[in-house]
Amino acid sequence: MRDRGRGAMASTEHHRLQVETLSKLAHSRHGPDAAKHMAPAVKLQTLTAVRIGRPRAMPRQRGTAASILRAFGNFYGRRAERTASSVRPRNIDSRSRRQLARWSDSDNLQEVLQIKKLEPGTRPHRSFGLGFCKTLAINTLVCCFLLILLELSYRAWGYFRDCDKICDSAFFTRLDAFNRSAHYGFTGPDPIVGHSLVDGTFKIHEAYWNGATITIREGVRVNPKLESNLAGGAILTVGDSFVFGDQVSDDETWPALLEQRLNRRVVNGGVAAYGTMQAVLRAEQLLKVQDYSLLILSILVGEDPLRDRWVNFDMYRRPAVIRDDGKLRLTTIEESGRVLSLVCAHAWIPGLFFWSHVAKRVFSRIGYDGRCIAKKHPTAATADQIIEFVLERFAALPVAKAILLQYPQYAFSGPALDAARAFDQAREIRDNAKRRGVPVIDTYDALGLEPLDEMYAHHGHFPHHSKGGNGVVADVLVREIAAPAH
Repeated sequence: MRDRGRGAMASTEHHRLQVETLSKLAHSRHGPDAAKHMAPAVKLQTLTAVRIGRPRAMPRQRGTAASILRAFGNFYGRRAERTASSVRPRNIDSRSRRQLARWSDSDNLQEVLQIKKLEPGTRPHRSFGLGFCKTLAINTLVCCFLLILLELSYRAWGYFRDCDKICDSAFFTRLDAFNRSAHYGFTGPDPIVGHSLVDGTFKIHEAYWNGATITIREGVRVNPKLESNLAGGAILTVGDSFVFGDQVSDDETWPALLEQRLNRRVVNGGVAAYGTMQAVLRAEQLLKVQDYSLLILSILVGEDPLRDRWVNFDMYRRPAVIRDDGKLRLTTIEESGRVLSLVCAHAWIPGLFFWSHVAKRVFSRIGYDGRCIAKKHPTAATADQIIEFVLERFAALPVAKAILLQYPQYAFSGPALDAARAFDQAREIRDNAKRRGVPVIDTYDALGLEPLDEMYAHHGHFPHHSKGGNGVVADVLVREIAAPAH
């Protein structure tokens, strides 16, 4: 340690003698004015000669050090260049070294002295260079490879685990592990209702849609095959996908068929997955655009009132009917969004891993099933309370009105509990509407007289009315509507 200390002291003394020599040389060549330029030069040379707080012997080295001191040599004379071999820069960052190297042939000392120097106790700045990018890229590729390997191993294990019963090759080959719902592009977010229709013409190529064409203009579905110059006052229909006409084309929905039978304009204001409250909100929006002679609210019993407890449908947030301080009220879209979990509120996060069964296993534990459908509000109202709340608001609308009861297929041939729920809701709606003086049109008996397989399209997870079923609904309405056909 003593020898090392002596070497450091000798090196410092050697550097002091070099600085004095440079000062005398500058004074003899350029007079007294050179002294004021030498102060920063001495500081820069001191920083490049020894490490702050840790003096050590400087080995003789040429190269970068010679380039740094050559800038001083060009200004003060070639004698300064001879000292370069005994000085090694130690506390200047790599960027400053490169700048000094570029300025080695410059005659302007002030440019050299303006280089940023590190203060004592600070560390040199290190910029992210090519080496960091390479390391990041390699680590990313390794992680991706490990994830793919884990996914393939899990799929192989899942395939052979159940192969003694049934070998489901789709588990191994299907790309979409989450079975996400398809988005056809004809719906978009709405700040009041939650989601509504988007104008355009859409051709659906899903098998259970049978190549149906959907035409939407001014936010409602239209039948382009029928001219709009029809007699009589227009009729507005609102409701869910049974009104909109899932799985059938524009001219096969029951509003389109009713329009043909009455020779009277019928506006299809239905939107898929609407609850009863959403349908009333949609009616309020459309009634502000134009006047109608009749408003028909379609309610899919067993389904629509329960949907008004949800705070979202797939990617769309929606208003919910809740109990608040002993009263019923409707939440806003923003309030519903605060109820959603982090994953469902930002579904694009698990959406990045739609291909992974491993990710599905992880995200399903925190509330994401590929759709985030049917997230119920924690203080949601009951179905009977929702019916009471909705019909009170519907009855207050300043237009002639009626309620149309429609039935899902399970009301005819489904589980007994589901069918009983549908019948209970139908009875509650009839009783409540009667108290408010709103007529109710029921389609159950007319549909029950026809072959069931001809009334519903038997494709997809939730069968809707076929063209034949929609025709029966239209015939019922023609008989019940208190307006003659023109």
